Amino acid sequence: MASSSSESRHCGFTLIELIVVVILLGMVAAIAVLSIRRPIWQTSLQQTIARIEAADVAEREAAQRRGVPGRLSCDVNQGLLRFNASQRTVRIHSPVMLRGAKRWILDRWEPADFIPFESNGQSASYQIDLDWSSSAGTDPPMTVAVAGISGQFVVPDSTQR
Repeated sequence: MASSSSESRHCGFTLIELIVVVILLGMVAAIAVLSIRRPIWQTSLQQTIARIEAADVAEREAAQRRGVPGRLSCDVNQGLLRFNASQRTVRIHSPVMLRGAKRWILDRWEPADFIPFESNGQSASYQIDLDWSSSAGTDPPMTVAVAGISGQFVVPDSTQR
């Protein structure tokens, strides 16, 4: 005799089992995204610093070669650093964000819209403040300092973020 309908077999997964699997997959995806944020930030920061350094060197050389003063202008709203004598522009791309520039005046750092370069290629020491766009306002900016006379770049270890 056939078995009664109350003994029917259940095939498939319950709604609870599916929800648990979806939650676990979401957690794994979140961990993966968080683990690649730092390498993306570091790579973008290194590329940005290299472009700023190359433009600084070109500005110093152009000022010396032409015998005319140069100028580094900082446009925070558009994320641009413009170097006048070498006619170079450095666009700061996401995820790195331009927070501003400062120059050394007398005994302290002062906010500056521009940094003048002398016709011999020297400038006052200056610093560029960079930030990671997803942490804007929550972490201190990454500061890239430039020694004015030598043009030496001083970059803190980017792994500290």
